[in-house]
Amino acid sequence: MADQKQSSTLRIVKILLRLMQGEALSYEQLQAEYPKSLRTLQRDLTEIRTGLMEITPNKSLARVPDDQGRFQLKNDERADGDLSAALAIGNIVLASRSLVSSEKMALMRYLIQPLDCAERDLLKQYLVFPAGSYAPIASVRPLLENLERIAQLIVAHRHIAFTYQTDATAAPVRQHGQPLTIYFDDMYFYVVMQSDEHQGFWPYRVDYILQITASHRGQEVIHRQHFSLQGMRAESYHLALGPSRTITFRYWGNPQVTLDRLATARIIAHDATQHCVVIQAQVRFAGVKMWLLSQGDQLELLSPADLVADFRQTVKLMNQRYEE
Repeated sequence: MADQKQSSTLRIVKILLRLMQGEALSYEQLQAEYPKSLRTLQRDLTEIRTGLMEITPNKSLARVPDDQGRFQLKNDERADGDLSAALAIGNIVLASRSLVSSEKMALMRYLIQPLDCAERDLLKQYLVFPAGSYAPIASVRPLLENLERIAQLIVAHRHIAFTYQTDATAAPVRQHGQPLTIYFDDMYFYVVMQSDEHQGFWPYRVDYILQITASHRGQEVIHRQHFSLQGMRAESYHLALGPSRTITFRYWGNPQVTLDRLATARIIAHDATQHCVVIQAQVRFAGVKMWLLSQGDQLELLSPADLVADFRQTVKLMNQRYEE
């Protein structure tokens, strides 16, 4: 009798574990796997329902809306619109390109947890092309563990020493600073620190941080009035490098492209003669320069004079590479 009870308990536990992993089961499937009567399996499911009410009242057993007679665990606290939210977030995750394959899969598994079986199947179908075309950046490194560790250091107000490597062929350098906030921009995760070496707020790519070698108690309150993440995002493209500058340029392309890319950009004039617009923006020039150059003959930098000279010299060097 004791052996039968133990066998029954083990069977119920195995079924519950499969349900908690998101599997949808049917009585027909369970009878094929366990040599038990339909009544016995129905009694197993009743025990699981009772246990769920006592242990996890936010979950219950529910029929899958298909014709296969399957049932699955349902999250009763799930909000309407979870599928559309998962679809949106899933596409963002797959477009980031900053995750190694195992981390990408872990995030996708986390994303589908609140969904029922039918919605999971739909999400997989919706994301088949984005998932199949996922191409991580060439220098991709494991990221999630670093993100969690840095988040903990931010909350604990720790000042850290760490090794930082921007290029796999370059020697790592030792840096020091107090992490302030993590943010995501384009394909990369950054942590802004009050940097000792840069004597101010500086963004470091999280995946370039190889090792945190030491930490000690930092400032309880960093002067947040002197730092604005919104301002950094608005003035930078990829990297917030160099001082903030106001630039103006003529643009012959679609102005909306520039207004979308540079958050501080605004059209200050329409040049009917040149058939273009004149745009002004507050930027970190060293960070935005590569985007300006990428616009080719659709863009002409007008001011300030020192940046125009820098821009002209860069274009001159580019032209020299193509001279016969």
